[in-house]
Amino acid sequence: MTTMQPIARRSLLVTPGAALELGPSRIGGKAAALARLTEAGERVPAWVVLPADTLEIHLIAAGEMEHVQRELDALAASAQGSAAPLRAAGVLQGIVDALLLDVGLIDALSEIATTLGGGPFAVRSSAVGEDGDRLSFAGQFETVLGVGGRIDQLSDALRTCWRSAFAAGVLDYRRRSGTLSDAARLAVVIQRLVHGDASGVLFTLDPVTGDRTRMRVSACLGLGEALVSGAVDADEYVIDRDGAEVEVRIAGGAGALESRVLQREALAGLAAMGRRIEEREGGPRDIEWTILDGTLWVLQARPVTSVVRAATTPSEHRVVWDNSNIQESYCGVTTPLTFSFARAAYASVYEQTMRAVGVSEAAIALHRPMLQNLLGLLYGRVYYNLNNWYRGLLLLPAFGRNKEDMERMMGVEEPVDFVTDDAPGFGERLRRLPRLARTTAGLLRAFTTLDRDAAAFLDQFDRHIRDVNRATLGQRSLGELMAILEGLRRDCIERWVTPIVNDFRVMMATGGLRRIVERALPGDAERVMQTLLGGADVAASAGPAMRMLELAA
Repeated sequence: MTTMQPIARRSLLVTPGAALELGPSRIGGKAAALARLTEAGERVPAWVVLPADTLEIHLIAAGEMEHVQRELDALAASAQGSAAPLRAAGVLQGIVDALLLDVGLIDALSEIATTLGGGPFAVRSSAVGEDGDRLSFAGQFETVLGVGGRIDQLSDALRTCWRSAFAAGVLDYRRRSGTLSDAARLAVVIQRLVHGDASGVLFTLDPVTGDRTRMRVSACLGLGEALVSGAVDADEYVIDRDGAEVEVRIAGGAGALESRVLQREALAGLAAMGRRIEEREGGPRDIEWTILDGTLWVLQARPVTSVVRAATTPSEHRVVWDNSNIQESYCGVTTPLTFSFARAAYASVYEQTMRAVGVSEAAIALHRPMLQNLLGLLYGRVYYNLNNWYRGLLLLPAFGRNKEDMERMMGVEEPVDFVTDDAPGFGERLRRLPRLARTTAGLLRAFTTLDRDAAAFLDQFDRHIRDVNRATLGQRSLGELMAILEGLRRDCIERWVTPIVNDFRVMMATGGLRRIVERALPGDAERVMQTLLGGADVAASAGPAMRMLELAA
């Protein structure tokens, strides 16, 4: 590596006051928001930031900047949907791994513990263009929590953040949004970590309905990372602008109200904080917070970039029910007890699937009312709520194509046409890109490992079912039966992602094949599809009808 001249210490460890003067073009969107919060007097854990040009200086000193630029130029010229982002990520992250840290940077890191008053620390990426009104990059860059104060620990965390500047999803997002020129401009925030008693997210409007008179809070015990990663379920509170409760959903259920994460005084404090920040920032905000010993700390605040549009036309109040497919699973009259199990199972399975394909915890929280109403019980029979199934497809790329494929898979004869993607404009499409990129990447990963996952799923499922002694069920007590049911829910229902991923794969593959056949043989597509897919006799559900034909013959 080329020997570097030490970077002046004064160009590093930028404090909040100085960071405010540098602005987001030098310290990234996340640090710029922290600087404004600190300057306004909000309680923010002590922090410093290494400016975005620190990474660029290292690349230049190592003689790698031209190499990086060539890779970015090649990526910009590559075809959409190609593997170019993955290839570029491998090359660029390898360059970052090989960088030698400047002695001036190492000296600066050695002063972190003194500067911030001791650790542990949270080391957060702060990219140029991140957390803006136009682009969010939500969930794209790395954060490392619980970092110790040793040089090697801080250096490893710093390099992890730098690597995330060149992650495949980030590069693809920047290519699509025309911001590849900023790819190497990633600042790094080093912040004292507050081990809160409770943490979460506050939206200063209700993003489920768009109601500006209400706020929505997700909260869990401990660090908020557990909430974001999905390791724990969250309490959900809808509050008015003063913090009074409108709706409450406690993670442990209705019987666990005594174990709620937040009491009313904490909600009032969050509402007051949200009003202050929203007023200063000039619009609705998505705020990460933590509470330690009754003291409220602000960790991040970013613009709310996605809000569910409120119903504006009469058609949006209609609900369309269809049981073309589900009647095979729940035939005849279904009791409320069975329906309650089915509805909870569908909600759990699809929440798992959203998480598996990369949908953020915030987005899952926004869509939880939809997930809990995928089914309906009408006059004793179970139906799909088609409105909500279509709305779920809005989380995936290519809504129109997937809508058509899902209708064919579900046997829907009268499609719903008033749940649409509303032809989003260029700005809205850019705002959606991070979510769609994560979801697409998640689906592709799941499709790649599907054969292996399916074998493991079937093995585990068969093992759990064999463990249930059906012969003795009639003699079991209610408590024993409930324990068996809980075990099956935990071991089977809550591990049902693989069959749903398989459904998506079959749906998309069959739909793609049908479109190819319709273009090639528009007048004979249905017969050709039946031939290509092996004929109706391969379907297990068609078995009784085929046997009846044999008997008749």
